[in-house]
Amino acid sequence: MKVNWIESNRGAKGFVAMVVTGLLISAGLGSLRAEVTSDDYLGAWNVLIENIGGTFNSSWIEVREAGGQLEGSLLWRWGSVIPVESVKVEEGELIINRPEGGKDILYRARLVDGELKGSVTMPGGEKHEFTGRRDIPEIDLSGTWVLKPQVPAGAQAEQSEERRRAFERTLTIRQSGDDLVVSMPRRDGGVTESKRGALDGDQVEFLFEMTRNDRTINLVYSGLVKGDRMEGTMQVEGGERDFSFPWVADRQRVWGDPIRMFDGETLNGWHQRDASRSFQWKVAEDGSLENTPPDDDIVSDIKFKDFKLRLEYKVAKNSNSGVYLRGRYELQVLDDYGKGISPHGNGAVYSRVPAKMNVSKAPGEWQELEVTMIGRYITVVLNGTTIHDNEKLGGITGGALDPWQNEAGPLLLQGDHGLVNFRNIQVWPASGVRPGA
Repeated sequence: MKVNWIESNRGAKGFVAMVVTGLLISAGLGSLRAEVTSDDYLGAWNVLIENIGGTFNSSWIEVREAGGQLEGSLLWRWGSVIPVESVKVEEGELIINRPEGGKDILYRARLVDGELKGSVTMPGGEKHEFTGRRDIPEIDLSGTWVLKPQVPAGAQAEQSEERRRAFERTLTIRQSGDDLVVSMPRRDGGVTESKRGALDGDQVEFLFEMTRNDRTINLVYSGLVKGDRMEGTMQVEGGERDFSFPWVADRQRVWGDPIRMFDGETLNGWHQRDASRSFQWKVAEDGSLENTPPDDDIVSDIKFKDFKLRLEYKVAKNSNSGVYLRGRYELQVLDDYGKGISPHGNGAVYSRVPAKMNVSKAPGEWQELEVTMIGRYITVVLNGTTIHDNEKLGGITGGALDPWQNEAGPLLLQGDHGLVNFRNIQVWPASGVRPGA
């Protein structure tokens, strides 16, 4: 069988582009630009509003194609992610219509050096200028992974179990840009390195070449990266018969020493979000961190990339708060004891991913929260129950400190809604920890 190699596609495209460019230059047409089309706007864009006061200047735009038509979603400053009325491209300009207050609100933007440069006039007459950068997640696969073939049920289970044991591997991955070198131990004590390895977006592919009985056998691994997990298929080619089976691989994560984020006595290590607002967070009599609503949000001085977080919180009756991961993704903190599931409910990634179940305790009771965040994937355990299991984050949530999703960010505790208390806040960094301003 022919190897479906992602690098070959990339190389072919590059060769075609080089030939076309050479022809244009040789014809004296090197200065011509290709016409901007709707395809150039497809995807998610991290957006910064440039000319407004305060700190709520982070937004997000997504443009999709469905059934030959453009559609999209929009998050503007705060609130929820909402579908827009219409998306179109006219004479190279992106035009998004989101009616509000009985008026058509038009977001207009053009591509300038690969960025969106646009403006919008709001119902009150204020005009916002904005810049959008295409959201391309950065993925680091470096480390040790344990790869296990998945065993199907049925009549071939015994044979499949033998095959699973034969192909179970501990892999070491070294990454440079999108190129990967994957090492695999051999039974003789040596190490075999992959002949090829590449990362394309969140798709991974690597190949090992082996010789058996004068045959060259290719083991082609291809899959999808999901934080500290990969899931894919291995194709065995060149043996007595070709076959394939699914596999999963888990990174053997090593966590750093725990960082105690709140000492129970002072606000050291924290600062307010907006210096122009009232700030009344304090250490309560029980040694917890407490706001005085409506209060400003409180932000950690330290920023994190990948991490594990543990804390306890309690909310007053009908109260509302949030824990922002990297300052961009709000885990809702809400008194919704005994209620149903909602994308705005307790433990939800606000307006994006509802919790799998409502395990909220009654108001006034301490609740235990544990979060593991790797790249754009999170696992959340609330009160001993997993409510998000390696869920993908589609983008920022309303009220984010900034829209730049590939950067490290702080913890932010929301204080402007209702009464909330936090204690025992600890973070185990995996990588990318650095002091914040």
